[in-house]
Amino acid sequence: MAAEPGDAVRREALHRVLRRIEGELGPLGGDIRPIDGTAPGVRMVAHVAGVGPVFVKAGDGSPEAGEAVGAEVALLMTLEHRSLPTVLAGDPTDEIPWMVQARLSDAGWTPPWPKRMKPVWAAVAALSALPPPPWLPEVADIDPWQGLITTEDTRGHHDALQEAASRVSIAGHSLVHGDLGSGNVHAEGRRVTVVDWSDAFVGNADVDRLSIAVDLAHTDGRREVPPVDDVGGWLAKTAGLLLAAAARPAWPGPGGATVRATQASLARTALDWAIDEL
Repeated sequence: MAAEPGDAVRREALHRVLRRIEGELGPLGGDIRPIDGTAPGVRMVAHVAGVGPVFVKAGDGSPEAGEAVGAEVALLMTLEHRSLPTVLAGDPTDEIPWMVQARLSDAGWTPPWPKRMKPVWAAVAALSALPPPPWLPEVADIDPWQGLITTEDTRGHHDALQEAASRVSIAGHSLVHGDLGSGNVHAEGRRVTVVDWSDAFVGNADVDRLSIAVDLAHTDGRREVPPVDDVGGWLAKTAGLLLAAAARPAWPGPGGATVRATQASLARTALDWAIDEL
């Protein structure tokens, strides 16, 4: 049976990437297997002789994946920190952007989140203090409750949520991950590594702190107050941002629909918590 055109493009993209990697690092071997993900692109784990276990991330021939992976590779090849993954090789400008990282252990992936969150908060603080690359987009503050959200059931608290959200701003001068949840935090002992930086921007680092706190409440049922000055304001802002994101059209493929559904579920967690804080 003939392969679908999309499958053929994806296969050709992967073959190109593998040739690039083997030219840089040597033959891939071991238990080569793909890793599922919700964002566009190809992910796989393998082994390189003389290097060890590796994780490969690359575009899949689609414009969405090329843009996302290229942005992440450029950022990770510019910045260095113990809480960033180690990039062994990569090329953000290739026709099919790609990179090879030292593979992190299977045991450290969340969930469950660590019982003690201090190392996670410390990692976020340290990463947000890194100088953002000059090409990262800077965000302006928005009020998601003003005009963007008109039909969501807020149990009569719409005005109070809008007022609370207006007290804080997502704009700022820090490096912000932009999608910091349990799928992209690796915690092993006191070592925390943050992966998946394709949505990074320049803004207020409290965005990441609330993203973690809401994910923690959603996945582990733990309402751990993040280290921010205005918890109620940030919960209201985060709930609104998630609701607005969940309402946007999904990108093509099953991953897009999954992301929107997850955002809607996280929004409900943030909304309930924000209302309780009012």
